[in-house]
Amino acid sequence: MKVYTFLLFSCFIAYGKAQYIAGGEAVNITEYPYAASLQYTGSGADQTCGGVVLSATALLSAASCFYTANGAPHNPGDWRARVGSSFVSTDGRNYTIRLITAHPDFELTTRDNNIAVLRTVSFIELVPGLVEVARIAGGAFTIAPRNSISAIGWGAANASEPTEQLHHVSAFVIDQEICAVRYQDINFAVTDNMICFGWLDVGIFGQCSEGGAGSPIVVNGGVVGIYSWSNECASLRYPSLNTRTSPYWKWIVDTANAGN
Repeated sequence: MKVYTFLLFSCFIAYGKAQYIAGGEAVNITEYPYAASLQYTGSGADQTCGGVVLSATALLSAASCFYTANGAPHNPGDWRARVGSSFVSTDGRNYTIRLITAHPDFELTTRDNNIAVLRTVSFIELVPGLVEVARIAGGAFTIAPRNSISAIGWGAANASEPTEQLHHVSAFVIDQEICAVRYQDINFAVTDNMICFGWLDVGIFGQCSEGGAGSPIVVNGGVVGIYSWSNECASLRYPSLNTRTSPYWKWIVDTANAGN
C-alpha cells in the first residue's frame, strides 16, 4: 500500500518518559485512528514517542526519538509501534520496527528537519475507524497565525496525574517572528520548517518532555506537523515547536514507498 499526501483547503484568518499534555483531555483512538504509540523496548517498553500511520508498512515520527544524547542511532529492532489502542500498554497490536530513516538534513542539536519514517517488519492491519492511514499535509499547505490546531499524544492531563490514555488539546498557531524572538532567549533558532503552537502568556497548554516527540498536530483531520521540542512545559513564554510536514511531503512519500 502506497502513502499519499493531501492538500488542505480552508478559510484561514489572515491576520522518558512520563509524557503529558497539560490542559488536555482523554480521547478514544477512534477519534485519531492514525495515532501510534512508539515504544523503545531497550528502556522497558514505556511510552517513549508518538507516531503516525502512513501506510500498512510505514509510520512517521520525530528523528530525535531514535538517537542517544551522544548522537548514536538506536537499533530499529528495539522499537515497536502499538496501534489501534487508546492505551500505551493494552489493547491494539504491536509491530516491530525494521528500519528507521531520519531526514538526511536532521540535526539533533538544533532539532531542524526533525522527522523520520519508520518501516515495520510485518504489515500493519488497517481497520476502518480503528487503525487508518493519516492524511498528511502536502507541499502547498500553509496555516496562518491564530488558527486553532489540536495536539494529540499519550500521557496525562497534568504532571501529578499520570495515565497512559491518549489525550488531545487545542491551542493556536503562534506568529513565527514572535516565536523566534522568544527562543532567542536561549539561543535557539526557530526555522521555517517549524510550527510554533500554544497559548502565549497563558501557560495552560504544553506538549511536555521528549517522550511526546513525534506526536501529531492536526487541522481539519489532517496531520500538519509532529511535535519536536519545547523549552518548558505549559510555558507562559515558550510555545511548543513542531516539525511542519509540508516541506517534507515528497521525501515522506518517497521514503515510505521505498522498496514497496
